[in-house]
Amino acid sequence: MNMIGRYTGKMKMKNISRTSALMLLTVLTACQSNGSSSSLGVLDSGNKEVKICSGFGCIYSAQLAFSGADLKHINSVLKTDFATPADERKSLADLIAWKERLAQSKLRMVTDTRLSYQRDAGKVGQMDCVDESSNTLAFIQFLDRNGLLKFNKPTRIVGRGFLFDGRYPHRTAVVRDIKGKDWAIDSWKKDGGKLPQVVELAVWKKERGSEYR
Repeated sequence: MNMIGRYTGKMKMKNISRTSALMLLTVLTACQSNGSSSSLGVLDSGNKEVKICSGFGCIYSAQLAFSGADLKHINSVLKTDFATPADERKSLADLIAWKERLAQSKLRMVTDTRLSYQRDAGKVGQMDCVDESSNTLAFIQFLDRNGLLKFNKPTRIVGRGFLFDGRYPHRTAVVRDIKGKDWAIDSWKKDGGKLPQVVELAVWKKERGSEYR
């Protein structure tokens, strides 16, 4: 099986109006925040692959296929008798970082740079929070569909910041534990392949560190 994904996204700037171009530039240089769920990267039932978005705003996409060895690794990490939801979230964070490194290798992607830099917009492998949150949610959904999550379930993508409150728009994937508490899993703040931030969603919503340069 060819494990290299095929990129399907293309930038089309020549045939759009000036207004549309400005709207697209907004997506490329800052994360969109609408507080709703996203369908980006959602898996079809039975698939052994996930959609990987990049380029800012998911203008590029590729399918990351998991080999038998990959699936064995995933099972070995999550088929553990976790004592608490926090223990499972820690292993989930480890797997998200592993999945990012796997994507860099199999899809021949450059290592994603932390945060969002305008110079990286439109580059394959570079990700803003639209890409990051979509990729993270898709992977957690994959794990859940395969019955590997006991204490934490994927829910939605949540946003914060509206410019008017002095913060750039930002968004994150969210899981809910068995006690009903929501947790943000935000991989945007670190370079690709590093552990994501895992924090209570209520705390994440109050943060002001949504940086763009």
